[in-house]
Amino acid sequence: MRRFVLALPDGEAVAISCGRGGDSTSGKQSVSSFGQALAEIDPHEYEWVSDPWVVRWKGPSNAFGIVARSTNERGADARTPEAILEAFGAFLEYAQAQDIRAVHVTLLGAGEMHVFAPWVSLVQMARAYGDWSRKDQTVEKTVAAYVYLVDRQVLALMQGGFLDITQALHGGEFGINVDTYDAGGLCVRHHELIRGDDCIGSLMDLRTQAQRAQVHVLPNPRRDARPVSCAQVQHLTFRNFGVVPGSTLVIDFRDIATCEPRAASGT
Repeated sequence: MRRFVLALPDGEAVAISCGRGGDSTSGKQSVSSFGQALAEIDPHEYEWVSDPWVVRWKGPSNAFGIVARSTNERGADARTPEAILEAFGAFLEYAQAQDIRAVHVTLLGAGEMHVFAPWVSLVQMARAYGDWSRKDQTVEKTVAAYVYLVDRQVLALMQGGFLDITQALHGGEFGINVDTYDAGGLCVRHHELIRGDDCIGSLMDLRTQAQRAQVHVLPNPRRDARPVSCAQVQHLTFRNFGVVPGSTLVIDFRDIATCEPRAASGT
């Protein structure tokens, strides 16, 4: 990989996924031993070029690290789909400003300790590229991004036609699955087209018992994600709740069945 980095023509760069350590907002980048070997960089010799998302290693001038971790959490909790969206978007902005024409990138936030399925990372990177390309139409966007996939699950989904990232690239509405479990455990699935900035409450009639149903997202957007009542999250946007193109939103009435008052029997 070092030879590949050095052999890149002017105007091209390599970026690998990084973690975040330390106690400050930015903290310090942390790269796996695999990442270090991949680019043959000294992990201690770097500078922030787009704080708090992108670092550049000293040595090869075209080797970067993308810190796809939220800034208000630490450890596994810092791995969120939104952090990938923001971090990759920031890297593209920096690359454009530096006249970098092509970037060769590993899948972000999809290492051995990943919290959510690796395909979510690819979808979020596609969303970031689409959002960036549509931002400020007065500026010509000249950065091409090549994402290198080695995860067998993602490759199988792509090759089998089960994962389509065009919705994420184009923006606007995207498709999700909605699984609704009734009190007896019967599940009915339907499909919805939503926008990331719509509220979760827009999917259900909140005048009914739906407010007391439990709701969660699959795959989990965070390691500590737990089902919560619809009433608690009805005001949140799908994006803030961790819903991405292809997600399944689960609405579960099973936990509230025993809470329903029973009609008194008369004689």
